[in-house]
Formats: sequence, C-alpha cells, structure tokens
Amino acid sequence: MIERKTVFVLGAGASEPYGFPLGKKLRWLAYENLAEDNPKSQFFRARFEPGFVKNFRNDLIGCRLPSVDALLEHRPEYLEIGKAAIAQALLPFEENDLFDSKREQNDWLQYLRAKMDAPKGEFGKNKISFVTLNYDRSLEQYLFTSLRSSYNMSSNEAASQISQLRLIHLHGQLGFLPWQNHPEAIVPYGSSSESDVWHAADQIRVISEADSEKDTRLLEAQRLLSEAERVIFLGFGYHATNLTRLNVGTLKGKTYGSSTGFTRAEAGEIAEKFGIFVSLFTHWDALGYLRETGALVLDRVS
Repeated sequence: MIERKTVFVLGAGASEPYGFPLGKKLRWLAYENLAEDNPKSQFFRARFEPGFVKNFRNDLIGCRLPSVDALLEHRPEYLEIGKAAIAQALLPFEENDLFDSKREQNDWLQYLRAKMDAPKGEFGKNKISFVTLNYDRSLEQYLFTSLRSSYNMSSNEAASQISQLRLIHLHGQLGFLPWQNHPEAIVPYGSSSESDVWHAADQIRVISEADSEKDTRLLEAQRLLSEAERVIFLGFGYHATNLTRLNVGTLKGKTYGSSTGFTRAEAGEIAEKFGIFVSLFTHWDALGYLRETGALVLDRVS
C-alpha cells in the first residue's frame, strides 16, 4: 500500500502502452476519418457543411501542430467538429484488451497495482491520486477490472474503492462509465456508436475553454499537487501552459518525471525551468522509468 501522498500526472504516453495513439497519430487518424471516400466522414457531413469539413481536414494537416487539441486552441470555430473528431478516433481504441499478454512488456499499471495491493476493502486507503490529461478511461477501467477479479467484488464495491482515490481528468473525458453512476452522459467502455461519440465529445474540454478561477477540476488538481509529498509525471509532454496552470514551479514535494521521446538537452531544460527531476535516461518507457527509479519513487512509500 502507498502510504505517502503521491500524485501521478499522466500524459498521452501513459496510455500508449494500452494501445492508445499519441497526439500526432491521433491527428492523422482524424484526418483520415474526414476523407470524403472514408465512410466515417459521413458522421461529420450529416451535421456540418461539406466545405467546412474539408477546411477543417485541410487545416488539421496544414497547421503542422502536434495534436488536434493544439489546433483547437487557435481555431475556436472548429471546437465542435474537432472534439467530435477526437472522440470518434479515440473511442475504438477502448475496444483493445487492456490485459492482452502483448502489453506485459510495458504494463506500468500492473507494476503500480502491485504497489497498491491491500486487504479487501482497504484498497481505497492508498494515498495516491491521479491527474490525467488524457480523455480515455483506460486507467479507471483497468483498476475497476483488477479489483473485481482480485477480491471477487461487485461492481458497486469496486466503484466505491476507486472513488476513494482522486482521479481527475483535467481536460474532460470520453464520458462516464456505467459503474461510475454519474448523472452526466454515460458512455460504455469500448462503445463507439454515433450517439456515444457525441456524448463523449460533449465531455471534452480544451485549455482555452477553462476558466482558471472557476474550473473545479483544475482547482482540485492544484490542491492535490500542493499537498503531495511526491509528484510523478509519466508519459507527459511538459507543455508549458499545462505546467503553469498546475502551479508546478511552486510545489514543495519532490517532483519526478519520465522523459521518453525527449533529448537529454530538452529534459534538462524542463528540469531547470520547472524544478522537475526529469530523468535524463530518455530511452526508458513508462514501466522502465518506474522500475529503474523504483527505490526512489515507489519502493519506499510503504
């Protein structure tokens, strides 16, 4: 069990081991789905003018930005179609088997789940929270399935334990899962029906839509981070705007971060600017990062 206040801040790289695309790949998937000869494009053409769909598709690639979200920050007129494009492209990936044996090699959640192990009914006492910038629900679905199988729990029992852990989707999510019993839109895990795509799109929020003074998710995330003894950034892109909004530069607890996909110079720059102990071992994946720094980051928490 994790007994010291620990907050994981998750970026797209944390979901990638479970089959989800990173920002650039997601942008290309949305681009392909919008092609006139792609049957999936009819989903958009039924609601938007053909010329508008074509312009959005062209700008997705022409912008040369790393993600759909990045384009939406500059082009608010594309918010509705852009969110729908994200939801339509992402939801099918939830059909992937989270527990496929092929994922064992980089299954960092399995490693973390073992660190969080506790007697039945006490899992929720782990002093761990998650702030995720991802829209997919793989984290909560993984924990939910694991608890049900590990302890022979009912859906309500597992949901109760998970609810005791704080899990914040800072920019929204692809709808709430049936076992979460939430009054807002319910989108079953793995569903990609047209109605569920629209429900999911309605739950997505880009940075420019958030009011920092009224955004309850952001305020809670800031509080959790400020109270944490340890903050771990995993699969994170270190976008300056996100780090500033989370008040990362003012945190008192120890702050660590993986650096997959960065150069050593880039990792060093992030560390210097925001005070994050970013690993200079940029070849480590999420699981490798947790294991190689385990004595420092996780193994001493219980």
